[in-house]
Amino acid sequence: MLAGCALGILTGLIPGLHPNTLAAMALLLPISNEHAFNACIGLACMNVVHAFMECIPSIFTGIPNTDTLSAALPGHRMALNGKGLHAIACMTVGGFTSGLASLAFFPLYGMFIEKTWEWTRTLIPFLLALTLGALVLDRKKWKEKVNALICVSASGFLGWMVLRETPIQEPLLPLITGLFGAGTLASNLHGNHSLPVQKTPTLPASTGLLANGLKGCLAGSAVSLVPALSASEAALMVQKISPTRKQSNYLALSTGIAVSNTLFSFAALQYLNKPRSGTAVAIQKIIELNAEQFTTLSIALAGATAVGGITLILIAPSIAALVQRIPLNKTNAVLLVFLSAMVYALSGTQGLIVFGASALVGMLPSALHCRKSTCMAALLVPTLYYYLV
Repeated sequence: MLAGCALGILTGLIPGLHPNTLAAMALLLPISNEHAFNACIGLACMNVVHAFMECIPSIFTGIPNTDTLSAALPGHRMALNGKGLHAIACMTVGGFTSGLASLAFFPLYGMFIEKTWEWTRTLIPFLLALTLGALVLDRKKWKEKVNALICVSASGFLGWMVLRETPIQEPLLPLITGLFGAGTLASNLHGNHSLPVQKTPTLPASTGLLANGLKGCLAGSAVSLVPALSASEAALMVQKISPTRKQSNYLALSTGIAVSNTLFSFAALQYLNKPRSGTAVAIQKIIELNAEQFTTLSIALAGATAVGGITLILIAPSIAALVQRIPLNKTNAVLLVFLSAMVYALSGTQGLIVFGASALVGMLPSALHCRKSTCMAALLVPTLYYYLV
């Protein structure tokens, strides 16, 4: 468990490094039957801790992945205003609340999952289409609607080509980091300013954060029932259906969905025998969990939830202090080189081409004065295509 938690901290802090990659590597190791269950506990705990720790790079560098995508945009803006640690505190409360509620919900989830999961699948295409439409139609002026439509169309086409038509390893890495990370990093290569001093937050123990953490638990349980739907897409859908006006509440909701989705992916493996993540696939190949082992795994997941939340709160101030001492142009230049190297190592030359194309499309919202969330169409369109075709 502790080794898995340590790996989760590592993967969470390094942009582009995902637990699924390490889980796939674990399958190459000669794991004996005697150590199979312990290995599975380690992999599962790694995933849970990662769900917390990945908040740090998304907030302080603006580099997201599929789970932190929806939170990275408002969270990084808060960091640029000196409120990055407040954002981290809100995400911790949301993730921890959602995590505990999800674990308590496991037995009920197991009772009703077989009766509800097919019904839930039928709703997803309608919700995806509604969310796509809202990205365009919620603008007030016609010019804003047209500009939003251009961004949604360009992002959607790019996502469909990359995820459905291009044979590339780890396609999400160059797509997401290009759309939402590279443009932000490149725009700050000029000048010599640094991230402002991050103010020490007061403990945000509000009913809004707790309520959105619980809402994240419910949304995360729904996401675990359907393939191809990410936590960020779910957060955007929930936001369109039940708007959350406060940034702090939205951050709690987004992290709550990410943590809950991670936990319920293991419940779906147990109750439906359907893995919903790369780590769950690896666990399924290593061992077939019985009821007693799943109970033990659930206890370990509770421990990992506590470790993830506590570590996030403790380590975030040190990371913030380190980042704010380095000029943003130097930090961003190093991150761009690092991301390019990661993309090339995991996705090859094709990945670099996708990374560059995604960066260009990711700059469209700024040029057309649209919300950056219109680029979420890169995930929404391929997912909708998955359910309709």
